[in-house]
Amino acid sequence: MKIIWLLLLLFFINNTQTQNLSGVWVQEYGAENARLVIVKTDGHYVGYTYDEGGGSFCQANFTGSFDSSKQKLKGINNSFIKKGFLHGLSRYNLNYYVNDNGREYLKGTIHPKSVGATILSFGMPKFIRYSKLSDKVEDTTAFMQGHLTLAENPTNEIQLLTYGSTVSTIQQLPDTTPVALTIPAEITQAKNNRIADTLSSIRTAAKTITIKLMDNGIVDGDTISIMHNGKLVVNRLGVQLQPYTFTVQIDEDQPIHEITMIAHNLGSIPPNSALVIIEAGDKTYRLTSSTDLQRNSVLLVLHDKQPQP
Repeated sequence: MKIIWLLLLLFFINNTQTQNLSGVWVQEYGAENARLVIVKTDGHYVGYTYDEGGGSFCQANFTGSFDSSKQKLKGINNSFIKKGFLHGLSRYNLNYYVNDNGREYLKGTIHPKSVGATILSFGMPKFIRYSKLSDKVEDTTAFMQGHLTLAENPTNEIQLLTYGSTVSTIQQLPDTTPVALTIPAEITQAKNNRIADTLSSIRTAAKTITIKLMDNGIVDGDTISIMHNGKLVVNRLGVQLQPYTFTVQIDEDQPIHEITMIAHNLGSIPPNSALVIIEAGDKTYRLTSSTDLQRNSVLLVLHDKQPQP
């Protein structure tokens, strides 16, 4: 009997570790035609949702994560692809299970993402059950392709969606010292006219600091530019789960260094936010930058001159 239980336990562990929800899922009941199309990439799921009913329809980008220990998929609509009347973005809380015939299901609740939609729905969730139609995904969107390309090629030139239906190319170069770029007028205006919200002040005697920027949760299309002492060093970076790393030289003759993060949008989950990791000498700082179209996040680096021998 102990051997049987051990085999069952090993099977369960192996099953949860290798579980892949990639595929096409369709709503099994109700008047609406709804489906969830997702692919697994870099430890999470990306795809889109579609629902059609009441003479209208909606297609929206989707990102989510699967907890294998709880067999639960949690996700969110990041932005619209196509939108009809009276449709909104949603949050998903779905449980995965398999019936006696081996058919796979995702069953749970959908909640409105916006506060206004939550009020209109009186806070009541929508219950849904998807059954898996196919393991293959053939109709990938630009949003999905951007994530798939990033997972396959995280350090070379990649295509990242700017969440306005256009695709822009950026260069992801780890541990590089940025060269000052030509400053567009809109960035100069945003730098001068917005409130400077000091994120933190750090002191260091290091001659260089390394800064890593990444999304601090679900990727939702945040785009930022970064200035160092009035010079543009990062232009329109799409914040992703993959860290963007660069190095700033600290001039010993200049005691204060100002690093300013400027938001170009609010993403689909305001405000524009990013996890900022600063490595200065033997110390590491983890901060959360939160910007919008009225405020810039500013990091002040105060340089301590090393004592002369």
